[in-house]
Amino acid sequence: MVNMESKEKQQITDISFILKDLLKVIKVVSLYPENNPLPQSLKRSFAERLEYIVATYGEIRVVVKKDRLLYKNEVVFRDRSPEDSLASIFFEIGITAFTIKEILDINEIYRFLKIMKEYVNNLDKSDDLIALIWEADISFISFETLENKALSQYDDFDDFFTKGSDDEKDWLSYETGSDKAESYNSIFDNQDS
Repeated sequence: MVNMESKEKQQITDISFILKDLLKVIKVVSLYPENNPLPQSLKRSFAERLEYIVATYGEIRVVVKKDRLLYKNEVVFRDRSPEDSLASIFFEIGITAFTIKEILDINEIYRFLKIMKEYVNNLDKSDDLIALIWEADISFISFETLENKALSQYDDFDDFFTKGSDDEKDWLSYETGSDKAESYNSIFDNQDS
């Protein structure tokens, strides 16, 4: 039992450190030119540590709150100031959670860090971070957003129309101003008469 608790504490500690490293790398990459050896070295060491942690613990799902990040309901990162804010970067654009998957590619990690640099350095924050990541074909990280939650209520939308009861489909027939009811689809028929 003690060994299991010790492993869980180590896991929480390791994930906390990798998130702190992520913020540090984002800050350094954002401040220094691309060809400077410092960001190159930090990116490489971060990618290696991230690979090790994911290989050791498997997929990592982090829940995003306004000023903190949680892993298995434990706080693994807390924003300390506007300069040391990782949680708010994600929170402010509507990310509610992110998952780092077991399949990692160092080139994807580098592309992710480059996108984070562009996003952090964009003063008006007009870029859509999630779209930038998606467009860069980065698959090792996935996001859950407020938009996903809002749209999930429509997952069964098609089923309503195709598998609903006759009572549910009754509203699909309605008066169109003529003396007879027409089916919903008939209003889209191209009638040349």
